[in-house]
Amino acid sequence: MFHMKKIKMTCNSKCIDECSKHAGCVAVDFCVKCRQTEPKDQSAYNICHMYGESFVSGGRRDDKWETTIILPKLEKQVVLNNTRVVGVERSFAEPTSVRTERDCFDKCLGDLFCVAFTFCTCPTKAQKCTLYSDVRMSLVEERGTSTHFISRRVQSSSDVYT
Repeated sequence: MFHMKKIKMTCNSKCIDECSKHAGCVAVDFCVKCRQTEPKDQSAYNICHMYGESFVSGGRRDDKWETTIILPKLEKQVVLNNTRVVGVERSFAEPTSVRTERDCFDKCLGDLFCVAFTFCTCPTKAQKCTLYSDVRMSLVEERGTSTHFISRRVQSSSDVYT
């Protein structure tokens, strides 16, 4: 995963605020367990990575990092590979009929409250597509699953899939 900028911050909320001020920044990773001290003045700080929309990331195995995606700043989508959402699922008709990532994308676009979806290429799962609203979401690592956060600016899957 490549970040567009690495900065020193004292808390996650300041990291998010800094991202909000920068054009192109749509997500941050804040290292909550990486407290360091500035040699010059002995001030304490943590590491904050800011990301643009083109980054592709994956779930982390440790609890050192907190990831925040700033949904209103998205132009199209952010994809997190090998990552699954833990949260309240949105229901839709015939979930097992969705067989492709693009179909899942279209289902999410058609749901007024959907901000993200996961799509699993897992052969053992009957339901490949799961939709989520922005209520209490967290992310966990899951091989073969990708999580997509979608901008409300996108009108159709052809805006993203060519």
